[in-house]
Amino acid sequence: MSKKTDRLAQTVTEALSEDDFYLYWLDWGKQGDRWVLEVTIDRDGGSVSSAGCADASRKVSAGLDRANLIDRSYELQVSSPGIERPLLEPHHYELAEGETVEVKTFAKVEGKKKFEGKLLGYDLEEDIVQIDCEGDIIDLPAADIARATTKQID
Repeated sequence: MSKKTDRLAQTVTEALSEDDFYLYWLDWGKQGDRWVLEVTIDRDGGSVSSAGCADASRKVSAGLDRANLIDRSYELQVSSPGIERPLLEPHHYELAEGETVEVKTFAKVEGKKKFEGKLLGYDLEEDIVQIDCEGDIIDLPAADIARATTKQID
């Protein structure tokens, strides 16, 4: 993350600290001709309602105004990661341990580019994601992962 993004994340985290929400993901950048701050929030043990997102949006907006970190017009978007959530950081994998995940890789690993199975863990030391695909334990280097999401089983 850039220094600006780090400061934005810290400000958002502080704004959310009095509620039971936490910052899941933050993205700051230009989309077309406008600047957008995307804030994805979550809460332990439950989902985030649209009313919760609206409340968090007001608090984040007030915190950003106080911090005066953004010197241009921008759009603030606050949302929940959803049921089938993206796994973008090691912490996200830790939260999803034991859940069914779908992982797509940039290049073939063991002859495939798409894996679905139970997430066994993320080894920070080795930077490897381990998945149980119907009894086959697959180690995927994190650098090879193009996209990973939790998956709801019907």
